[in-house]
Amino acid sequence: TSSGGSTTFSFTRTPLDASRIQWVTPLGNLNPPAHTFPTEHVYFYHHFGRESDAQYDVFAPADGSIVTIQRGNDDALYIASSGIHTYYLGHMLADSSLATESRVTAGQRVGTTSPVSHALDLGVLNSTVNVAFITPNRYSTNSLHAEAPLPYFAEPLKSQLYGIVRSTAGNLDGTINSDRSGTASGNWFHETLGIAESVGPAAGPRHIAFVRDPEDPSRKVVSLGGTVSTAGIYYMDASDPDPVNITPSSGPVVLHLSNTQQAITGVPMTVTLTTGTRMRVQFRGGDAFYVR
Repeated sequence: TSSGGSTTFSFTRTPLDASRIQWVTPLGNLNPPAHTFPTEHVYFYHHFGRESDAQYDVFAPADGSIVTIQRGNDDALYIASSGIHTYYLGHMLADSSLATESRVTAGQRVGTTSPVSHALDLGVLNSTVNVAFITPNRYSTNSLHAEAPLPYFAEPLKSQLYGIVRSTAGNLDGTINSDRSGTASGNWFHETLGIAESVGPAAGPRHIAFVRDPEDPSRKVVSLGGTVSTAGIYYMDASDPDPVNITPSSGPVVLHLSNTQQAITGVPMTVTLTTGTRMRVQFRGGDAFYVR
């Protein structure tokens, strides 16, 4: 995925007209089971509460060469913009005239938003970046080489976009990696998931993550893909221990989880690190082991 010898690029156009962008999410959005683990791209929301509006044009935010066009219920477009950078647009409908290896220029229309999504994905891959997950060979290229997209926007676009990021965090870029060796913090895989099947739609129900809410990082979250109990985002009680402080020497630790969609409050989940890389999770009658 090379685009010449340059190792720099910038976004000089927003992928949607500014008036169409409702807000931007930071990296790390949670939506189990599809995104039980923190998501490696940001979302540009455009049709939330506007479902009856026509679809909007999508533009290439930077020059580059099309590497991949993934077509399905909706599409994804991967564009190499330097010798080390590739960016992608997802949950869109790519124009039928586009072809792999063809060049696009910043501001060129490349499709429309998707009627099956409220938001447009934007991700950046940098082949020189390696996100420090505990078990890197369990992750896709999109996760391993992910970078925050907003720093690549030229001013004044960068400041304008940071101004509409939906987060109370000091770091508006967000994060996708909360793995902390020897603790409960971060991503865990059900013990039945082999290395080769670690990620993808079929794997999501067998994931669990102990992370922070990307829109309000003061809140501790268990993102559950299913298997043990119903998939969902469960908020830990403020008095519960931070997952970074749950270790094998902690013994069984009871967390108190709430989920408004399921109308539950303070339901106990017992987490036991039997080793630094193996965890027992007991919740609502379910009982399972997860590994790194």
